[in-house]
Amino acid sequence: MPVTFNEIGVGSVSQSLVESVDVTKTVEHKVLKKSDGGFESAHKFDPSFEFTIKGRGTTDQSEVGSVGTMIPDTVTGGATIIKSIKLTETNEDFNSFEISAVNYPGATA
Repeated sequence: MPVTFNEIGVGSVSQSLVESVDVTKTVEHKVLKKSDGGFESAHKFDPSFEFTIKGRGTTDQSEVGSVGTMIPDTVTGGATIIKSIKLTETNEDFNSFEISAVNYPGATA
């Protein structure tokens, strides 16, 4: 399969000074085996997206647990929960933030 290179820069979140966005999609699964050890059936359920957004300056995210306004474009629907917000201030560099969240596409907001 050929590799497609996209433009350099963060495009999935519109806030300025975002340095990186990491999105991981996971799914729970259960595999049933036959008596001879072979695979009989497999089932996937409960998909979720975990994402982390890192940037400079301040963020409009106010508190852990609330629905965030900086949700990557690839994450749609369901309910989003902010798990943590880390704000860093230092005398030697610009202020920075890191937001970690999880989205459950099948959940009700």
